[in-house]
Amino acid sequence: MQVIFIRHGSAEPVGQAGDAARGLTDAGRREVRATCQALKALDVRLQRVLSSPLTRAMQTAGLVAEAFEAHGPDAVGFLVPPGDFQEMTAVLADMLAEEVPAVGLVGHSPSLGELLVELIGGRPCGGVSLSNAGAACVALAGDQKAELRWLMQHSQLALLAPKA
Repeated sequence: MQVIFIRHGSAEPVGQAGDAARGLTDAGRREVRATCQALKALDVRLQRVLSSPLTRAMQTAGLVAEAFEAHGPDAVGFLVPPGDFQEMTAVLADMLAEEVPAVGLVGHSPSLGELLVELIGGRPCGGVSLSNAGAACVALAGDQKAELRWLMQHSQLALLAPKA
């Protein structure tokens, strides 16, 4: 199964409603759409999209699900910062058993990168940095062995997106 980690696009500054209510900016929506085009160019074929319930992540996940005609987005607690590795691996194990070919996980920095590193066998306290609308691909086998296939910042993904 492919697990595609996607950080939300650029978001509005924190307002009176607080951090959880921050939505995507117009530039953030453009970033996410370009990332989706790049993922398609990389032959990613998402069937499900899971997201942190925070507004900017759900908006990103909605654009991703729409672009791939995938099920979701479904809000999950394990993607809320600081992230929950045990819950994530339980959900991914269920998807492996269901033979879901590819799932997108939309979340936040730094917790998304920390979950990614822990999944591929790294230290739980270490992480990688994903830019806004950046993405990484992990291949997850039936024995839950994980292999990082690629990690790209949005600027790199944008080079793969077809020009409009």
